[in-house]
Amino acid sequence: TLADSPGGPYSAQMLSGVYRACDLVQLGDVLTLNQDFTSRQVPAAPGCSQQDFAIITPVLDADYIINLPKMKTHGMTTLSLGVKNLFGCIPGLLKPRLHYSNPSYDGFAQMLTSLTETVKPNLTLIDAVEGMEGNGPGSGTVRHRGLILASRDIFAQDYVAAQLMGVDPRSVLMIQVQLARGLIVPEQIERIGDDALPSDPPFVLPDHISRVDFTSHLPKPLQKPAAQLMDSLIKQVPLVDQIKCIGCGKCAESCPQHIIEMNDRKADIHLSKCISCFCCQEMCPVKAISVRRKFRFLK
Repeated sequence: TLADSPGGPYSAQMLSGVYRACDLVQLGDVLTLNQDFTSRQVPAAPGCSQQDFAIITPVLDADYIINLPKMKTHGMTTLSLGVKNLFGCIPGLLKPRLHYSNPSYDGFAQMLTSLTETVKPNLTLIDAVEGMEGNGPGSGTVRHRGLILASRDIFAQDYVAAQLMGVDPRSVLMIQVQLARGLIVPEQIERIGDDALPSDPPFVLPDHISRVDFTSHLPKPLQKPAAQLMDSLIKQVPLVDQIKCIGCGKCAESCPQHIIEMNDRKADIHLSKCISCFCCQEMCPVKAISVRRKFRFLK
């Protein structure tokens, strides 16, 4: 069974459109395209930050779970690999609730790690033949890597995948969380197969992450305090291109904070309550939403 729950309603109409767009219907003779749109509440794995999760039924009923992510960049989590892909186990319109209850980047990374420990995929295959760089996961550009990565250890695999993208794994907050939990021990990771080297040049990160700030030019002891100060003063927020916006409402539908209104068939975001999850940017079908920096005390 092939199953997924992308953003938006978890329904037959939504999924049939995804199946057609991805040309998956031709696989009908070798697998079943999921038509079960129910979910069940299950307890989170012991020691997790979350008490329970709503997981789509096909995943809960599976005898063996194969996780199939793409190698790509992501506006909120920096990278979207094996762990981030498992957010597809949450029914579409319930995803904003998890964003709402975990509004900080650290909280969201903790939640995704707990979800991964709960789902426990048996095998993760990262499709890095054609990946995405730049303003992923929906507005980036294709980046060829020509690789397929396979592992039973999803956390170690994400660590290695980051390295292969030319990104320092320890700079990715979600990987920092997993290192702190002891889920990754870099010295114990064993790589077999083709001797793939890190991407040169590295994968381009989303604009608001890759921009160089002045803290890198400070003496090393001052870099972290200065970065923390900047984070307290400046936040990343979505910006709507009113010319490109087609008024479809996908951004408003996906917003965990419910702060997007449609005025004259254009999206209007009330930034004072924005948690910078960038669900709106991810769901925009015409790439009308970008990210900019603003001072936190400005409206």
